[in-house]
Amino acid sequence: MQPDRLSRRIITIGKLVREGKRVRDLMKLVVTPEIWLRAYANIYANSGAITKGIDSVTQDGFSTERATNLIGLIVGKKYRPKPVRQIEIPKGNGKTRPLGIPSGDDKLVQEVVRMILEQVYEPIFSINSHGFRPNKSVHTAVHRIKTLWTGTKWFVNIDIKGYFNNIDHKTLAQLLEKRIDDKLFISLIKLFLKAGYMEDWKFHNTYSGTPQGGVVSPILANIYLHELDEKIKEIAAGYVKGKKRRRTAEYRKISSRISYLRKLIDRARECGDVMRANKLMAEFRQKQLKVGKIQAKDPMDPDFKRLNYIRYADDFLIGVIGSKEESKEVFQKIKRYLETALKLSISEEKSGIHYAPDGVTYLGYGIRTRFNTTRRIRMPINTASGRRHTLKRTLNADVELYVPMERVIKFCHKNRYGDLVSGRARRIPALIYRSDAEILSYFNSQLRGFANFYALSCDVKAKFHKLEWVWRSSLFKTLAGKHKTKVKKMARSLRHGKDYGLWVNQGEKRNFIRVYSLRQLVKPDLGAMVDVKPNVTAFLFARSELMDRVSRNCCEYCGKVGGYTEAHHVKKLKDVKNEPGWKRVMISMRRKVLIVCTDCHTRIHNGTLPSWIRNARSDREPDALKGARPVRRGVDA
Repeated sequence: MQPDRLSRRIITIGKLVREGKRVRDLMKLVVTPEIWLRAYANIYANSGAITKGIDSVTQDGFSTERATNLIGLIVGKKYRPKPVRQIEIPKGNGKTRPLGIPSGDDKLVQEVVRMILEQVYEPIFSINSHGFRPNKSVHTAVHRIKTLWTGTKWFVNIDIKGYFNNIDHKTLAQLLEKRIDDKLFISLIKLFLKAGYMEDWKFHNTYSGTPQGGVVSPILANIYLHELDEKIKEIAAGYVKGKKRRRTAEYRKISSRISYLRKLIDRARECGDVMRANKLMAEFRQKQLKVGKIQAKDPMDPDFKRLNYIRYADDFLIGVIGSKEESKEVFQKIKRYLETALKLSISEEKSGIHYAPDGVTYLGYGIRTRFNTTRRIRMPINTASGRRHTLKRTLNADVELYVPMERVIKFCHKNRYGDLVSGRARRIPALIYRSDAEILSYFNSQLRGFANFYALSCDVKAKFHKLEWVWRSSLFKTLAGKHKTKVKKMARSLRHGKDYGLWVNQGEKRNFIRVYSLRQLVKPDLGAMVDVKPNVTAFLFARSELMDRVSRNCCEYCGKVGGYTEAHHVKKLKDVKNEPGWKRVMISMRRKVLIVCTDCHTRIHNGTLPSWIRNARSDREPDALKGARPVRRGVDA
């Protein structure tokens, strides 16, 4: 398929699905070589790119010939995915969950399928779905709750029991057929669902579920629950009642009196009756104080209802403006739909109905509604007598995001900084054999990542203040233990003005690595996040540098042009620092992947590739080594 025809085909997919039509001939996209290079460019840098499944095939050794061979197997209907290697990984609650690791070739095929499915389903996915989607995250989900859920009375929290393991294959196939009219493409997906898994080298069939860890599993999970999104949208339409809440009788009475007093005060001042004006002003201020302490709108107004909804993967949160009985009714409707239509069950221990002011934990954030009688915001209003200012409440059933304290304590304990309750820090002996820069980067990355996750909460700096103290003390104690000196002396040596930090030499430059501080934390401005149309250009034709390097068919070490080239992977560049030959080439190029000929690749794995070799073009070192800067020990390349 020519690039221009392929581009038009991709654009047509979005138009068809928005019109409710089924998409055909997706297998023509699967067998396009350009997509396979893009798929490899998407997954080559992942931490699991060279993690082995049940065989030794990984993304190490990728080539255009390998992609061509896989296309041939798929076209000839001879492709059969291998069972995934299943291992148990720990969860936050102390339990474990299964993780499936596919073979290297299967990861590549799954990425091709995922890219095509994304073009089909992204245009129709709900704006309230935020898990495993481009331009969506935990931050976009909780930000939407904060900005749009004002006035929520009840939170309905729903968690599906063992979701990824309990997806019904037959139901999933039927859902795919609603949008896709290509039996061969759907049969390719079915092969992955039925591939089975190996645990302790024993084969197990898979009769339901998608393997957690599979490249295509997240989007299949979203496709499955897209039907639930549509169902909740239908339910929510029945809970839209009234334009705004009615005012309470007490508020109306006092508000009317305040308006009348304003008129009397204006008349008294016009007549020059200062004493009467002052007397009325005293009553006016008293009424203003009183009206600020009562609710203006009736929270139990039966003529005003709303239902908001958010989903991140299989975690749901529903906000109800209405009674608790109505919240229970919504809960039961969703539960019945999950059990009957989608053949899924709810985890009773993790699901429930919560009073909004009491709060609920969702996606790691604490979420609650807050009231505050303090009125500080001055609001200009236009009246018959001119422009006036009135006070507005700082919080009036607004949604507030906060950090659950138990998460902070757990983070401190997990990373072995010390006891957060008593404030006593301790050193981490396992780090004392690393360089100072590595120790500092290790500590920085942990606290920075944790603080950035909770950047949207209102109390992140207040909750993290003591954690920052224990964390920094642990850092100083670890460095002091490494250099066998006192903690105070180490802290003084790292002090530079208002900050702590470390100067490191990198070639001819000196860089300052600053100890992270909560003063550097800035709340991200997410704005009004909405669905973004799939980027067709990036999908096919925005060639990455890696794609160009693979297509060039030139060995980046010996310089041989033409022939068979493969990709050699390493996990981390710092693992190959201070090494001769091909490892220096990778460092100088700042790349985790090196495109080499088969001869050089074989020698790399055999450990027989010389530090530099003569090639047909010159008798000098490879071009990639020219100007290579030395890498200081202890600093990541």
